[in-house]
Formats: sequence, structure tokens, C-alpha cells
Amino acid sequence: METLQKARQFFNEDKFQSLVGVEIEQVENGHSVCSIKLTKDHFNSDGLVQGGVLFTLADSAFAVAANSTDSFVVTLTASMQYMTKATGSLIKAEATLVNTSKRVCFYRVEVKDEIGELVAVANMTGYIKDR
Repeated sequence: METLQKARQFFNEDKFQSLVGVEIEQVENGHSVCSIKLTKDHFNSDGLVQGGVLFTLADSAFAVAANSTDSFVVTLTASMQYMTKATGSLIKAEATLVNTSKRVCFYRVEVKDEIGELVAVANMTGYIKDR
């Protein structure tokens, strides 16, 4: 619980996350779950969840998970594969640490919709900075 409160406090200063509506649901060492309750503002002109919203959610989950350790991590590389359209009014991203070294960490982030369908997968590499 303390880690969740610390993460919410730290990321409270991330104004873009707040603007988009990212909520931090779970945080453990190297793992997180974040969500967005979808509104009309999250959809593109085709009626689909805007790809940038999905990427922002994945990037946020990565940031929360990577910074849940005693490190300060910034993104080195990120790639996202979009699988299918999101259904429902909620999307969730789960970030999991795959590998880490002294200065580099690698995370896999899965974005799922309200019915649990895999919407997108992101692979994210972070650089571990000194605090």
C-alpha cells in the first residue's frame, strides 16, 4: 500500500497523465497496472480509441513500474504493436519487468480493454539514472 501511495504522490506532478486520465491501480517492485476510463475525448474521428491514448497509457504503466524500484528511469526506446480496437469504457495497461542490468531495464506492457482483449503490446527500454 505504501508503494501505491508513493507512486501516486510522485506521478501527481505529471500533468499530462492527469489530463489524459491515467489512474495508477497497482504498484509492486518492477510491476504496475494503470487504467483510463474512456470518454468521448479519447476517440479519434473513426470512433476508435486514439493510438496516442493507448501509447500514453502504456508509457505511464512503464514509468510507474520502472520507478517503483529505488532507481530513477527514463525511456530509451519504445515500440508498440496495435492488435485490435478497444471495446468498452475502460482500458488497462500492465507493465512487467523482463530484464535489468546496472543501467538498462526492459519492460513488456500489455494494454487490454474492458473485456480483457489484448489491444496493444509495448516493449520499452529504460535508462537507469543516478538519483
